[in-house]
Amino acid sequence: MSERFVILSDLHLGKKPGSLHADLFRPLWRAGDHVIINGDCAELHDPRYNWEAARQTLRLQELCDTDGVTLTLLAGNHDPGISKLRHLFLAGGKILVTHGDAVHPAIAPWCHTAPIMRGAYDEAINALPVESRTDLEARLRASTHAAEVKWDTVKDKVGWIGFWGLVRQPWSFVQIMLYWNQFPREAAKFTADFAPSARFVVMGHTHHQGVWTVDGRVVINSGCYEFPGKPRAVVLEEGVLRVHRLMKNAHGFDWENKPLATFNV
Repeated sequence: MSERFVILSDLHLGKKPGSLHADLFRPLWRAGDHVIINGDCAELHDPRYNWEAARQTLRLQELCDTDGVTLTLLAGNHDPGISKLRHLFLAGGKILVTHGDAVHPAIAPWCHTAPIMRGAYDEAINALPVESRTDLEARLRASTHAAEVKWDTVKDKVGWIGFWGLVRQPWSFVQIMLYWNQFPREAAKFTADFAPSARFVVMGHTHHQGVWTVDGRVVINSGCYEFPGKPRAVVLEEGVLRVHRLMKNAHGFDWENKPLATFNV
């Protein structure tokens, strides 16, 4: 019997405690065997939200345990310490699953803390032997380091960070639009450089859902549950990769039966 993998990302649990919680995602692993949260599961490193984020993460694990579903958490830039795992290969290496923050050396180039993260990333890469700098694990570790440095830097300045973020909001919005346009090409190039066996790459991070074919590779972004609020579930079963639009109803999130895209892996 084939195992069904359900891949989600960017839940950001803890950020909206009144409207977004772990129980809402339970319908998504119906008849499934393995749930993968592809980074930014919870706001574990943000001092404004980390208590609720930790509570919801534990609840997510509890629900999966109750339902007999394996839960795998991949770290993202908002929860770099949630797991030692930063990526998975599925289907014999044909599918790369990783959050997507490692695609750009500034991690989140639209963010006002991007210079902090770019500096930390470059520092981590430059500390490596030259022959190791093209290794996927090294790039992902550098991204983790950059995220940890960012959160350590701002942990006592959340008020200032929030204020400065509002001041910069119009310019940040422009930068986000630009990066949304660049991301499919950059993600395909990242995969070609660091995971050349993968024909498919599943990411999140940018919050911009989509499916693109670039230079013979399929780039899938599963979106998010806040702005712009068009999340997707990626499902792998019996050698078929499907992308489903997610809808919220009275019982939580569920996917539309007809997939948006289907690929034989």
